[in-house]
Amino acid sequence: MMTCMKMYLLFLCWLILLSHHGSAVEYLEIDTPQIQPISLGIQTHDPSVELIAQELQHLLEKQFFFQEIHINAPEDHKSDWMLILSAQNDRIEWNLHKSSVLSKVDWHSRMTVLSPTEQSRAVWKIADDLVLHLVGVRGIAQTQLAFTFYQQGTKKQIGVTDFGGKELGRFSYNLYDNRFPFWGNEDKWIFYTSFTGSGTALSLQPRNRLQSELIEFSDLQLVSGGWQFQKKNLLLSAIQAGKSNIYSFDLYTKKLKKLTKNRKLETTPVASKDGKMIAWVSGRIHPRYPQIYLRKTGETKAIRITQANEYHSSPKWSPDGKFLVYEKMRNGYLQVFLYELKSKTHRQLTFENFNSEKPEWSPNGQQFVISAQQNGIYKLYYLSLDGKQRQRVTTLPKYIHETDPAWSGWNAP
Repeated sequence: MMTCMKMYLLFLCWLILLSHHGSAVEYLEIDTPQIQPISLGIQTHDPSVELIAQELQHLLEKQFFFQEIHINAPEDHKSDWMLILSAQNDRIEWNLHKSSVLSKVDWHSRMTVLSPTEQSRAVWKIADDLVLHLVGVRGIAQTQLAFTFYQQGTKKQIGVTDFGGKELGRFSYNLYDNRFPFWGNEDKWIFYTSFTGSGTALSLQPRNRLQSELIEFSDLQLVSGGWQFQKKNLLLSAIQAGKSNIYSFDLYTKKLKKLTKNRKLETTPVASKDGKMIAWVSGRIHPRYPQIYLRKTGETKAIRITQANEYHSSPKWSPDGKFLVYEKMRNGYLQVFLYELKSKTHRQLTFENFNSEKPEWSPNGQQFVISAQQNGIYKLYYLSLDGKQRQRVTTLPKYIHETDPAWSGWNAP
């Protein structure tokens, strides 16, 4: 029993071990589709909609499609598009024009708003509809983020925020340390790791409830991080008899199926959205330099996609399954990298003198959220596809750490 616990603690230490050594590797550019930045003007002819315009600007700037957004700019200021907001009784109305043809309405809509909550959701919808109309991709203002937050020296808990980072709330309320959330069952549930006194357990919690179900395994120590909901199964990594492997866990039958059979450390499994591919991290070559492997679901042949003798972790699939984003140690700091499956090429996205880690895709595949340790405190940031733009997610106090982000789809309540 003592030997197993020592192996478990050693494994958890390996998960957070950051190697400060690495050889120089040439990384190729990936031809990521680029969207031409848009300039937008917002006119508010009614003072009652000025706050709506400001919130709309806030949401659109976090999506990186807009070069500039001006509210009530001077008449000589030129924008590609002009959005005119107005209010009448309980209705918000908006008209979109090309700035060069203001006499023609390109898009028109209205919405009834009866409460402040409905007003917030109306602005989210306006933002998403506007992105879809102007850019041709679905906006993400109506999505949510789950994440780990904590103050140094206190228990870690799961929080949830809206995309704009203003409607924040604590989600986990058990007596344990809780980390590594992820969404499942069409965003109706959040799953996370609970560190109990005897080890770790899987917590299952409906999004609209404050009480969770705790699942423990008598002969397994669950390894935190990297779980992904796939149909009715969970992918997880766990230690048994001192060996860590990847398992599939059926939520309904509560049965486990071992997917790897290695004597080395296997962890952080993640399935592609269509369920056809699995990526995970393995220390089979060297435990100090974990590598990322891929394999087709149902097959046993694994392909290593990263360089040996360098630290890699936290792979995540793009929604279309064509890319993986991951973290890699570079010059003493974790940085975000992008891998394209078709060309088998990598691209470095961040180059900061602090850790940028735990990358997660937006549900529309047009940006990321990461956790960056600037000034010694981990905070969540939205990151553009090319890595050149970033925006803070929340407004939590500077002494609160934010990490382990997990992005919902569009079904979160």
